[in-house]
Amino acid sequence: MAKPFVSLLRREFSGRVWQMWGFFLAALLFQPLVFWFQIKDQYQPKRFEEVYLDSAAPVLLAVFFAGIVGWMIWLSLRDCGNGSICTLMTLPGGRGQLFWSKLLGYTGAVLLLLAGVLAGILLCYPVYLSWQAELAQRTNADLTLNAGLWLALNQTPLFRLLCPMTFQEMAASLLLLLALPVWACDTGWRIAGRHWIRGGILSLSTAVCWALVFRGRLTEAWLLEIPSLIVLAALVILMAADSLWLLHRGDI
Repeated sequence: MAKPFVSLLRREFSGRVWQMWGFFLAALLFQPLVFWFQIKDQYQPKRFEEVYLDSAAPVLLAVFFAGIVGWMIWLSLRDCGNGSICTLMTLPGGRGQLFWSKLLGYTGAVLLLLAGVLAGILLCYPVYLSWQAELAQRTNADLTLNAGLWLALNQTPLFRLLCPMTFQEMAASLLLLLALPVWACDTGWRIAGRHWIRGGILSLSTAVCWALVFRGRLTEAWLLEIPSLIVLAALVILMAADSLWLLHRGDI
């Protein structure tokens, strides 16, 4: 691996590591908190996934992922605004390495956020078990027959989106995940270069297709998801090629 690429990769991680861990900790800690607020005044037995979906936790997930996409766009804009990207493009080894290093850095941030989300869901389950034991004492009811965490993860579309169980689900979730850093990087550079028409059409098309695949994963509508999945993969490749083309031309 070329030294300039290693330097670029180190720059992507070292300068933003505390922000990446901030997203991780927020996802880890806020989910059990809002889950507890939802469950503390409940007096009717419910399954874990029902309580989780009724709480504000799913809204938090949307906020976290929207926040990290906005953060990645802001980083791309900041590099263009302060002129550092012009210096980085003069490094030996080709301009394309700037895109790949940024893509790896952004992907690492998204994966760390996903790890925080999954860990937060796992932390919600002991809160649920504690509430269930307290409810059983209060009502003298036998609540020992519950579906358990594994069945909750396996039966709930949102959990299967975050923790896929089959190869097809894994491919869809992975593409949804990888589309975020590519979209954020290309959109940020397009905004910085004021390429409103072409960049806007490509970004909007990718966002709409991403939403269709996301909807298909939540509703398990595979007839809707599979064509959208193919189109989304093509659009992600096109956006990556567009980013490399912008760097090659220096049109940022």
